[in-house]
Amino acid sequence: MYYGNNFGNPMPGMQPTQVPNYNPYNFYNNYQQPQQQSQQPKINTNKIFVSGIEDVKMRMLDPNSDYIFFDNDKSMIYRKVVDGTGHFDVKAYDVIEHKEVEKTPAEAQSINPRDFVRKEEFEALQAKLNTLMNKIEQQSEVKPNDGVGL
Repeated sequence: MYYGNNFGNPMPGMQPTQVPNYNPYNFYNNYQQPQQQSQQPKINTNKIFVSGIEDVKMRMLDPNSDYIFFDNDKSMIYRKVVDGTGHFDVKAYDVIEHKEVEKTPAEAQSINPRDFVRKEEFEALQAKLNTLMNKIEQQSEVKPNDGVGL
């Protein structure tokens, strides 16, 4: 039986045996500690899954934002960019796996002869260019006026 004031009783009007976790010798421990729940931690991957481009267009986003959405059914991603006035642009991209292609040292240093001109062709082109430059210089020289028109 409990006698005395309510100093040690955390809930007046209740008998100490009715209070869960009651310890009359240590009144600081009379209150129940919050129990930790054993839940799986929620992993935030910042992935937003959608069911097509129309779903992306319907999503409301903050102004001046840029989001990537993943399609649930297709190997596609969507990028939605919203400007300061709320207007947005949505672009769709195909997702394919990147595979690194290693070149052998011979392939890396190989030269394709079709990418170059022969020396004779270059010299012929250079001669034509020099002829054109000489004609331009001759025409641009200012010839003295023969007195015609004055």
